[in-house]
Amino acid sequence: ADVVVVGSGVGGLCAAAMLARYGLKVTVCESHEYPGGAMHAFRRKGYTFDVGPSLFSGTNAKGSASPLRQVLQFIKEEVPCIEYDTWQCFLPEGVFMAQVGADQFLDVIDGASKDPNKAKKEWRALQERMAPLAKASVAMPPAALRSDLGVVATASRFAGEAAGTLFNPDSLKLIRPF
Repeated sequence: ADVVVVGSGVGGLCAAAMLARYGLKVTVCESHEYPGGAMHAFRRKGYTFDVGPSLFSGTNAKGSASPLRQVLQFIKEEVPCIEYDTWQCFLPEGVFMAQVGADQFLDVIDGASKDPNKAKKEWRALQERMAPLAKASVAMPPAALRSDLGVVATASRFAGEAAGTLFNPDSLKLIRPF
């Protein structure tokens, strides 16, 4: 093997897959009986238990900023994905189902908050403060960053958007306390 990857969690498997895609011979070593690290589940008495996260956002959309989606595209692998349209929320005000989406959450606030107008105002303020972070998070996909000269080819197509985001005065909001 050209490279030995220790651990078959999502990071180890992604690294191994990308190295193999670059043409290297890779060996993955894992001490557990199943690969996947926190990305696997086990069954007991008819029930399935997730050992870690069971939701990975952005893995279904082509061109997504999700690092996992980018690795899958790079290695030319497709995995079955299920799109969620509701979430179960656990808040101090109660447990309830909410539709996916920031605007739909306003309906939830109406039914769950003791002071809906104040809560909606705070929600909108949070959305406004988070907008630069949302834009920055997709400006330069992590998979475009490399430690060799190939970074010129992979990152250059995102340079304009990244520069526009990084040098925007709103981006300074990302380094100040909320």
